[in-house]
Amino acid sequence: MLIAAALIAAFILVACDPPTEFPEPLNDAACWELVGEPIPFPPPSPFDPVSFWEWDGESETATYYSYGCGEEPVLTIAASSPDAGFSSADVADTQGGEEVCSHNVYIYNRICDVPEEPVTFACNVSDGSLNAYHCGRPVAIYAGSLEVWGIDPATGKGELAFELSDAQIAEVGIPDAEPALIAEGINPFTQAAIHVFRLPTGEFQLNTWYVGGKPYAVKWAEGDTFATNLLW
Repeated sequence: MLIAAALIAAFILVACDPPTEFPEPLNDAACWELVGEPIPFPPPSPFDPVSFWEWDGESETATYYSYGCGEEPVLTIAASSPDAGFSSADVADTQGGEEVCSHNVYIYNRICDVPEEPVTFACNVSDGSLNAYHCGRPVAIYAGSLEVWGIDPATGKGELAFELSDAQIAEVGIPDAEPALIAEGINPFTQAAIHVFRLPTGEFQLNTWYVGGKPYAVKWAEGDTFATNLLW
């Protein structure tokens, strides 16, 4: 009598896979390097089959918790005997089938820099001035050999009020204790006074006024792209 036996085992797990998306602001697999192998951990109780990241947005490492549930191993036993006159379906037996849950922990090193928040302004006339982002500004300030242009509040057009060369700025130097007045002029459209000071920190500060007397003041350092508004 010929007897043939077959043992077939199958295990189905529906989750616990590596991440396909990474945490913001570095949602890029090229920015993360897996450290070692995934670490299996007993599932928590009660079990919540939700995968998630733990990362504070700055640290050098991040942790991914990959949770999942699936069917336990299924063992199918089949026996057949052609001479006995019955088929394998008559004696087939399936064991198991209950749901099992587990999770792995993945540790990643961050290998990219966290990008800085982009600088956005409500207004930017894109004219290369230090205060290009100030809507309604009374003056436009250009660095280098310092130029200050008065702005016509009615049309937005500018006219040079005064300029200061690098040599003149170097001659004044950096004051020891109190701000030093290094240039002054008049807005040709509003007749408002304009004063430029050198501060003991080495920074520059400009003070002037809008039409109606509201003060306007900004400061900047050599090499700055944008001035910091003090009174606007």
